Amino acid sequence: MSELTIEDTWFVTGMKGTGSNTVVADGVFVPAHRFVSVFKLLGGANDNPYKDEVLYRAPFMPGGTIVLAGPHLGLARAALDLVIEKASTRGIAYTFYDVQADAPITQLAVAKAAALIDVAELLAATIGPRELPCPRGARLRQRVTGPEVGAVPAPGSAGRLGGRSS
Repeated sequence: MSELTIEDTWFVTGMKGTGSNTVVADGVFVPAHRFVSVFKLLGGANDNPYKDEVLYRAPFMPGGTIVLAGPHLGLARAALDLVIEKASTRGIAYTFYDVQADAPITQLAVAKAAALIDVAELLAATIGPRELPCPRGARLRQRVTGPEVGAVPAPGSAGRLGGRSS
């Protein structure tokens, strides 16, 4: 452990409590059996001694995407909930609307963000452990990435909609 340093690099909104940081091992020898090439993983190769076991045959990217979909969906839903909560108390500058919730543009933006999140959650719910041949395999890959694609724009839209305050 003396060869390792910990860098405080984790500044993700709402996830500070995880205590995640970057561990740096500079100039440390890593044996080949402890190393996994990201390039091989991205290409679908999975070097491990358990190739015959179903659990270890799963490609990295679909599994990694499934694991990351949950936090994205949660962040999107929380951002939308916050915008909805604040919309009844905040005005819109340079307009005649006393509160954002009364403005059609706000209502449309909230509806669009909610629809994106709903679709992303539905796509995430359809993902299951099954082996599918192409083109069904391609459809599953779309479903795996769909939740992130659908959920990623929602917090940004919510942030623009909610405006800024000090």
